[in-house]
Amino acid sequence: MVSDTSEGRTIFIRNLSFDVEEDALHKFFSQFGPLEFAKIVKDPATQHSRGTAFVKFVNAEDASNVLQQSDKPENAHQFSLENRTLNITIAVSRTEAQNLRKRKHEDDAPEGFIGPADAIKQKGRNLHLASIGIIRPGSSEAEGLSKEDLARRDALLREKKKKLTDPNYFISDVRLCLRNLPLHVSDDDLKSACMKFLKKSTDHRILECRIMRNLQPGRQQYRSLGYGFVAFTNHENALSVLYGLNNNPNAFPPSNRVS
Repeated sequence: MVSDTSEGRTIFIRNLSFDVEEDALHKFFSQFGPLEFAKIVKDPATQHSRGTAFVKFVNAEDASNVLQQSDKPENAHQFSLENRTLNITIAVSRTEAQNLRKRKHEDDAPEGFIGPADAIKQKGRNLHLASIGIIRPGSSEAEGLSKEDLARRDALLREKKKKLTDPNYFISDVRLCLRNLPLHVSDDDLKSACMKFLKKSTDHRILECRIMRNLQPGRQQYRSLGYGFVAFTNHENALSVLYGLNNNPNAFPPSNRVS
């Protein structure tokens, strides 16, 4: 779909609300110039939005203007859709993404999952947050965790590292993905659990709280997938909830420990 990124007419959108439809996305960016398309990226298995999208302008000048203007902090309000400030970058072709991944491995920077050769490409990706919440085998935090739970966490970490080698992925500083949730937990249950750790915050609003569910027709339709997303007004609140829920045996008793 975005094979002609060398033309400079296609931008990549991150931090998109899961509720935004393609018509609304198209309408929003049409104010900056005529578009060829606006396409939301969806998970092929669940058909849920991944919170990212591609927008292609008719004219490269309009795409360039959006990139320049959205990069200015004073213009953040102009690039806010459904109360979420959009993170906008130029779309990267598959070939360039592969080259970036290759350079990343050559630079060999495991902690940040990125090497200095990619520094310019990683603006706004918050890769310094990648190691927060990691529980390593043998550490004090790992006490009480089963081998199965540790193996699952290790698999998730390896999956995250692999995804972050793609420059189109980033880490939100205000949105959490919470996994290993009991299947009976509802949106309201998850929100209540998060609110317990925001009592000291002056702005404890939760902008989004959603359990991801199976949307495929059949007997399992609408069944919880065991994970959800929660979005906050600031990074401090996101950290408070992350530290409060991660590996907490009392969050959703009797057994599940959120990861």
